[in-house]
Amino acid sequence: NLPQVSKGCVLVVDDNIINAKVAVKQLEKLGFAAEVAVNGLEAVEAIKKNRKDYCLVLMDCQMPIMDGYEATKIIRKQEQEDQDQGHSHIPVIAMTANVLQEERDRCINCGMDDYLTKPVPIKELLKILSKWTKATL
Repeated sequence: NLPQVSKGCVLVVDDNIINAKVAVKQLEKLGFAAEVAVNGLEAVEAIKKNRKDYCLVLMDCQMPIMDGYEATKIIRKQEQEDQDQGHSHIPVIAMTANVLQEERDRCINCGMDDYLTKPVPIKELLKILSKWTKATL
């Protein structure tokens, strides 16, 4: 049994419904609520509308309409523009099957905070949540 963490809402961004469902179930098991966006554009719109609701974003990199890289760049730009309104930084964590260092670098360079490779073991997800949210073990 894994320890429970304090609640928060995570935005899961993935065009693969199975991957999204797995992530949501893992988050719920760890005590988090979750909402799903199926592409980067939906993620950008959700954050623009409900920024305060999310403690973290799990972002797939390869998606139709708008990929995770572009979505993250837009989210970071919005954060800079909204700094005077007291909006805080939302951690964006890449979720990708690509394990190459170049991919990790690309994620960090576009403004993502950290990186998880799929499939994501629940213990790795717990580490990321503990590192990037106010969750306590």
